Amino acid sequence: MLKFGPTAFVGTVTDVSAAAGSKLMTFQVDTVLAGELPAVAEVWTASDGAACGIEAGVGARIAVFATEEAGRLTSNLCSTADPDTAIQALGPGTAPLEPADLAAPFDWPAVWLGVGALTLIGGAWLAIRRLS
Repeated sequence: MLKFGPTAFVGTVTDVSAAAGSKLMTFQVDTVLAGELPAVAEVWTASDGAACGIEAGVGARIAVFATEEAGRLTSNLCSTADPDTAIQALGPGTAPLEPADLAAPFDWPAVWLGVGALTLIGGAWLAIRRLS
């Protein structure tokens, strides 16, 4: 785990939207330096640099060190860096996760529950049919 945050990546800002004193920044992730991230990551930050919000516009490529709070990534101005400097300091990193890697694990109990329900329905249908 990094001192600045358990999640670190290099990415390009693709969207910035304001929301009640904060802003949501969307990144196209190029390189994951720590943690696991999909190819598109959303990071919440303060609304402006005076409040320690990340100051980067659409098209900017930066390194972001983030933490997870209430199920979402958050970061601030002091937790960003030049991407080349971050890669030089932390190593080449890895590619972001593919969509298949992000899929929920297969839910075997649900499958068996479904098979059991279908078996009961089929058995009831056969019993009714035989009585008719």
